[in-house]
Amino acid sequence: QRDYHLQRPAILRDWRRSWVEHLQAETDREALVQHHGESRVFTALPTELVRDGQKKARTAEVLKDYIAAIPGQRYFFDDGSFMREAGLDQGWETLPGLESLGTFNDWAGNTTSEIAGSETRIRGPALTFSLGGPGQGVAFHIHGDSYNLQLHGRKRWAVYAPGEMTRSGFSRLETFAEWLRKRRAGSDFARPSWECVQGPGETLYIPEGFYHGTVCVDDCVGIVHQAVRLVQG
Repeated sequence: QRDYHLQRPAILRDWRRSWVEHLQAETDREALVQHHGESRVFTALPTELVRDGQKKARTAEVLKDYIAAIPGQRYFFDDGSFMREAGLDQGWETLPGLESLGTFNDWAGNTTSEIAGSETRIRGPALTFSLGGPGQGVAFHIHGDSYNLQLHGRKRWAVYAPGEMTRSGFSRLETFAEWLRKRRAGSDFARPSWECVQGPGETLYIPEGFYHGTVCVDDCVGIVHQAVRLVQG
């Protein structure tokens, strides 16, 4: 924990392998359509997610219809409702090294409403379910500690440490894929502090205060757990 917390991103491999393999079997395209296809899920435009957050940028869709249209304009990156309603949060544990901080303790008594302003009130961790196709993702944004468990597909990440954001900047009106095409050629461009392509079964920790953007390389499924409060206030 001391080697990476609040200092740099870190990738953890083979975390709870058998449990992750179980989640992978439960969340492939066929299983999602068969077992949860009629579920109502919440989606948003990537620009809405950055501007308003996944707790407020919400358009209801039927899951099987969303999956059939992948990759579309809207991105399934929700407020924690789907994981709980689908029963996929059973057996979840906080990433090793973070459970002792007290910032991910959305287990006893907290609700998603208290965590992030959602109207949905469910007890337990608010685990964002992320599902999208090639080119979909979230533009540069910043928040508290978080970690992303990638279940299917590859996801590309760019991360800037505090104070190191490129002078060429970014816009909340552009997707990360658009940023990659438009912003990297200028003379004032500074490469991200860290870049990686995250694969299935890998868990990526992003420290509090680090700007990051993502784009799906393939059809992707992931789960995000974000701290309920800041470490540094």
